[in-house]
Amino acid sequence: MGYKLYDEENTLIMIPGPIEFHPRIIRQMARKIYGHRTDYFRNIIADVHEKLGKLFGLKNGVVLSLSGSGTLAMDASLRSLATKEDIILNFVCGKFSERFLEISMTIPHKRIITQEVKSELKWGQAFTVERVRMILDSCEDKNLEPSLVTLCHNETSTGVIIDLKAVAHTIKKKFPSSLLIVDGITSIGAVPVSMEEFKVDVFITGSQKCLETPPGLSFVALSETAVEKLKKHFRDDNIAFDSIAGYYNHLALYLYSWLRKKDLPFTGAVPLYYALQAALTSILEEGLNRRFKRISLISSILRRALRSMGLRLLLEVRDNVDIDKYSSPTVTAVSYPERIRGKEGDKQFRSIIRNLGILIAGGQSELKGHIFRVATMGSVGPREIIATVGAIEYALRKMGYEPAKSGVAEVLRLMERENIEEIL
Repeated sequence: MGYKLYDEENTLIMIPGPIEFHPRIIRQMARKIYGHRTDYFRNIIADVHEKLGKLFGLKNGVVLSLSGSGTLAMDASLRSLATKEDIILNFVCGKFSERFLEISMTIPHKRIITQEVKSELKWGQAFTVERVRMILDSCEDKNLEPSLVTLCHNETSTGVIIDLKAVAHTIKKKFPSSLLIVDGITSIGAVPVSMEEFKVDVFITGSQKCLETPPGLSFVALSETAVEKLKKHFRDDNIAFDSIAGYYNHLALYLYSWLRKKDLPFTGAVPLYYALQAALTSILEEGLNRRFKRISLISSILRRALRSMGLRLLLEVRDNVDIDKYSSPTVTAVSYPERIRGKEGDKQFRSIIRNLGILIAGGQSELKGHIFRVATMGSVGPREIIATVGAIEYALRKMGYEPAKSGVAEVLRLMERENIEEIL
């Protein structure tokens, strides 16, 4: 292939996961692999679960961990809690909230009412409290009470985040008995959450996003209500296996093992737990409030710089809502200008940026060729934003798009105004 200044080993990763990992996190994975049934490893799991509880804002529930991606945790959560008598409502506004709907179709249920009550938005739109309330009113009008409700806190495919606390409270006020399952895969560790305060029953996340750990681990935080529901599958000193639909992906086994032994039911991905422990230690050393402020500020500077060039966020193209409120702090989705839009334009644009040593993401599914996405997860700071905006501006100019103003100049102006060094 010949010489490349920026090859696979020194490319700056700015996609929405897997993200850049600090070298000390990667080095942890080279440690001796202890048996997964040793006290040494059990102590690591206990420490990891305790630290994760702080990120979930969990006070009285339980954190479980699985060796698999975030989709495994989504599947396990729905599959473990659903019964043939459940009415399921999915709030769909992008690829990952749609995944909850697809998973719902594969499990025993009485009815899925998502399409019936028009709980699917155009990709790039946001579930405001008003829209959620209209959907819930439609449920009530049709005499349908959802018992399981799924939400995506931060929709990675569209760069939209919802006001989870307000939305969850709205759902619980209308249907207090509903069990609320939330995908927090690209929000946990980047924005403040509190399960009890938000009234969330099941909160899900994964290792390779805001937790700054390689792919392969996922986590489920359970409220006391969810814990009690899973305990119905316990029988004396074992699981009532004839009562569960699943095995490796059923949370009853994980909960049973954790409550009885403070252990995993199956072999854990030991090196990934080493890395995760180091990552969580670093996150808590920075301080959650400081971390949340840094990520929020960096993503805001990125959005304002891109918009200053004349680009538009997918959110402002597809919806008429408060951009600052509903723009994701962890992934920014930007609509291509007309002259670049399309699969070939997208490929050329991102190839130019890749040749400059930076990897950004394109759109998914129906958004392919329509948007590009830049992540601000993990330990992203001014260096990464200056470089990324500079590469984007260069690619735009090379492809014949003249920015309204220099994005790099705007980044520097905003950083100076915000006294960026205070968050380092």
